[in-house]
Amino acid sequence: MRGCWTISSVLVVLVAVFLPRIYKIHVERNLSYPTDSIFGWFAVQTMVQYNSPGVLDAIEKLALKENSTLLELCIGPGYGVQEALRYKGVKVIGVDVSPDMVKMASEAVQGAIDEGRASVVLGDARNLTFLGDEQVDKVFHMNCCYFWDNVEDTLKEILRVMKPGGVMLSGVKFEQLQQWDAHPAFFKMRDEKIFLKALKAVGFKKITVKKVRLGSSCTGTKAMSGCPVHEGMHYTAIFAEKPER
Repeated sequence: MRGCWTISSVLVVLVAVFLPRIYKIHVERNLSYPTDSIFGWFAVQTMVQYNSPGVLDAIEKLALKENSTLLELCIGPGYGVQEALRYKGVKVIGVDVSPDMVKMASEAVQGAIDEGRASVVLGDARNLTFLGDEQVDKVFHMNCCYFWDNVEDTLKEILRVMKPGGVMLSGVKFEQLQQWDAHPAFFKMRDEKIFLKALKAVGFKKITVKKVRLGSSCTGTKAMSGCPVHEGMHYTAIFAEKPER
């Protein structure tokens, strides 16, 4: 009996120690590349709960104008694309590396796709070959740059497709990422200073950093006060401009 109890105790300890770690690794993997799995579901729920308020707030800060084009990277389930389409006359191009996220986002904005106002593309921010030079007015991404294998190469490609005078807003949460001790195999870029240095190195100008503290979790075009705010919803907005010729 003692042997049985000893084995059971060891199993309980092993489960208690390793199960949370295994869960964390799988969720982190699905944050970088969401899949149609239980861990992918948890990752999407995390995005919706903690990222969507910042996404809607950031899109408002971009001051989108009629007849302009927005490129959003790492669109996830597509709530940012949906929000941008609420702005009159704005065209939106959404990109994600996950086929499951592209499918989900496409279904959410199918009407706008049919009208020619939106397109959702399976692709990598480092390889935007479906876009010609100087085609987009604004670029936005939230919690995306962490997953780039080569930050400077990716920023060069983004800069290529931007019109002169175009603005990119990078929504980041580097401080939270470091506190979370995110796995470097998935979260490759985890340092704000390195990201800012890369922006300057590839040619972005007028780089500004703004810490955003949300006053409500109900943001964007349908904003209202009184919605509870979690600490994980706050973000840093990094603005960077492509120089005029």
